[in-house]
Amino acid sequence: MTIDWKKEVELRKEDLLKDLFTLLRIDSVRDDSKATEDAPVGPGPKEALEAFLAIGERDGFTTKTSWKLSRSHRVCTKSRL
Repeated sequence: MTIDWKKEVELRKEDLLKDLFTLLRIDSVRDDSKATEDAPVGPGPKEALEAFLAIGERDGFTTKTSWKLSRSHRVCTKSRL
């Protein structure tokens, strides 16, 4: 099976741009002065990560939370059926 990626992008262009602009509107600059236990590099990067993961979940990816170095890390994965 061959996928025509240009065609797939064209079919989803408006949705892809909407998601991109959603992420770009978030001020995701690191701010250690506002760091908390659940936002170790500040609230902006946390908000951006949550928005990105929400897009992934909406599109059928599974997210999970794991703990590493006393910080919560979420990853987005999708299984092939």
